[in-house]
Amino acid sequence: MPYLSKSLVVALIILCTSLTAFCQKKDRYSQFVYNGVHLNQLIVDRIPDYGIAGKDGCIVEEQITLELKDVDSLKIDGIVRDVKTNKPITWAAVKVIRKNNTKEMLGTDSLGRFQIIKSLPINELQIQALGYRLLKVKGSHKQLF
Repeated sequence: MPYLSKSLVVALIILCTSLTAFCQKKDRYSQFVYNGVHLNQLIVDRIPDYGIAGKDGCIVEEQITLELKDVDSLKIDGIVRDVKTNKPITWAAVKVIRKNNTKEMLGTDSLGRFQIIKSLPINELQIQALGYRLLKVKGSHKQLF
């Protein structure tokens, strides 16, 4: 009988370690994809800091995937999705901050889609949705596209 209990303890330790590693997988963090290329290094503050003293507070929020694709030289199509489920996030707020520091607010539709006009270069994008952690994407050398 003692052999059984030791085996059970070892199995529980392995299970807990596996679950912890699974829950902390980096693919569960916010994602940024532009024209099929993952550019997660452009996400500001990508890894959350939850907890009483953490900068993200105590409430664990879901993560966002932002996918952008050039339609032509003047337009970019975007879609906002949930990282875990890959389902579109409807009615998310999209803030576009341009090179001349002008800001425009857009919203995703019922399929999580939106479109940006490339009239001036874009320095930063921010995606905000209820129940989700704020996603900020900043360009290298202060310009995304």
